[in-house]
Amino acid sequence: MKIHDFRLNYYIKHCAVILLTAWCFICLMEMPFNISCGINPVSDISSVSNISIAGHCAMVLSLFLILSVLMIVLGKRAENIQNVLLFISVFLYAVISSGIYNNVYYGLFAASVTSVILMYCFNNLVKEQDVAGGLKDLKNWQYVALLSVLMIFTAGFIGTYTVIRYLTYSSPNFDFGIFSQMFYYMKHTFTMKTTCERDMLMSHMKVHISPAWFLILPFYAIFESPVTIQVMQAVILAIPVILLAKICSNHNFSKKVTILICAAYLFFPVISSGCGYDAHENMFLPLALFMLILAFETDKTWLLVLSVIFTLGIKEDAAVYVIFISLYMILADKKYKKGIVTFIAATLYFILAVTWLNQYGDGTLTFRYNNVIPAGDGNVFGMIRTFITNPAYMITQIMSKDNIEFIISVAGALAFVPFAVKKWQTLILFGPFILFNLLPDYAYAHNIGFQYVFGSGCMLIYAAICNMNECEDAVKIKKASVMAIFSVIFFASLSWSKINVADKIDSSEKRETYNIINEALDMIPDDASVAASTFLVPHLSERKYLYEVYYTDKETGYVAIDLRGIGSSTIYADGIDVSQLDSKSRKYIMSDEYETLYYKESCIIILKHK
Repeated sequence: MKIHDFRLNYYIKHCAVILLTAWCFICLMEMPFNISCGINPVSDISSVSNISIAGHCAMVLSLFLILSVLMIVLGKRAENIQNVLLFISVFLYAVISSGIYNNVYYGLFAASVTSVILMYCFNNLVKEQDVAGGLKDLKNWQYVALLSVLMIFTAGFIGTYTVIRYLTYSSPNFDFGIFSQMFYYMKHTFTMKTTCERDMLMSHMKVHISPAWFLILPFYAIFESPVTIQVMQAVILAIPVILLAKICSNHNFSKKVTILICAAYLFFPVISSGCGYDAHENMFLPLALFMLILAFETDKTWLLVLSVIFTLGIKEDAAVYVIFISLYMILADKKYKKGIVTFIAATLYFILAVTWLNQYGDGTLTFRYNNVIPAGDGNVFGMIRTFITNPAYMITQIMSKDNIEFIISVAGALAFVPFAVKKWQTLILFGPFILFNLLPDYAYAHNIGFQYVFGSGCMLIYAAICNMNECEDAVKIKKASVMAIFSVIFFASLSWSKINVADKIDSSEKRETYNIINEALDMIPDDASVAASTFLVPHLSERKYLYEVYYTDKETGYVAIDLRGIGSSTIYADGIDVSQLDSKSRKYIMSDEYETLYYKESCIIILKHK
């Protein structure tokens, strides 16, 4: 009787695995049919009516029978193969459905279910003796090949959607137009001046102290185009994974675990989505921070000095990352001498940089913290006072409704492994995440579509590494696998939609619009001063005097106004609809000081000063 019960349970388990595999594959195969009919196969209930229940069940049953026969033929190897097929089917269904639905909560659920399936498959595939003797690791060529493919994919993905944003006039003046013009000045005058940032000729260094931009000037000097900036950003965000791999190696992680952690970084929505508003100096943070961490761990003084200088040169507030990393190295790794020196150096630099910006520059952006400053005057000491006297209020600001979803998007994409703290010192690494992303009352700070999470996101990945460092090898690969799964599924859920910008060039009509705008802008002389709509500014950035129409009243030689999306109305100027334009654009069009040089309805108008 016991033998009979054992066999019954055995066969029921394997039948359930094969049935689930068949079900996921068939559901996956039916998605393209619904999409071709214009139906969302995940969120639209009509997708159910569009599929025959009899046909659906027949296909599931047919695949189930085919797989069952195949398992019988394979004999002893069947169990391993069916576990692999189960994981692949569930994983693919989770990734594709998450990519279609674009919802963080669905992504969290899909990643959780997939991870449970992975653990089931892992426990069946890996025998106890394999765990005890050590899992077979990757060969060097396999390791390098996988790492290279992952880097190329990430750089290609980021580069593709950011370049398309520029080419389709989707990149605004703030901040891409600013940096595009800044690079023009950097190449021709070796200064970081702009006119479109503060509506006057001034150095960007008075807004942010960011000499790190000069690192990509040689590439821009060869290929003088805003496209170069977008491409370089994609490369710079992918390269840090090499340093991340070295950090993992320094912690004696296997190549398999290292590859999985590197995949978690490269698919991390913080990295893949953070360029949603084009280039920013924060792009250098992952490279600088991993370099700084590696310098501390390997105890290389020259690398430490170089990485500290590099980090401080990114932006004035990058010193805060150095402060937190130094503090962690002092308390966790007992790097007293180097840690204290870098801590003091970064603190002094931060004080001096902020003081200089407040006195001689455009000031700092501490007003973003006015929600935790009683006087609302941007004084950081007011923030400290709030923390000391009313920590409960600080917590209400950190754990707001928007922040909860943001935390899920960031920490959830790492399977919350950074929060599985083994040593209290690891909590120090959460400092920038709280300070830069959760605390300020600034919507963009807790939005993964912006670059404000690059640095703090990397700190969380390092926290995950520190936590896993205390685990056994079998636990490490499980945690790293789950991190990679969550990151990939969250990438599909939160980042993949970025590639939808390709829809803007998927028809001849749209391409014709861009050609018309290109030809119209070519009519403006290179040495002329221009006021332009925000999405036209980056394309006109290779000139000395350029202003955004919305923020300026300056009289310029030419004015370029974006008319895309402008509908019909009753207010006209020389036959041109101006009712839906902003007041500044209307003022230029209706001014007697300008004449129409070129006009294309619902496309663009170029005005020339008389």
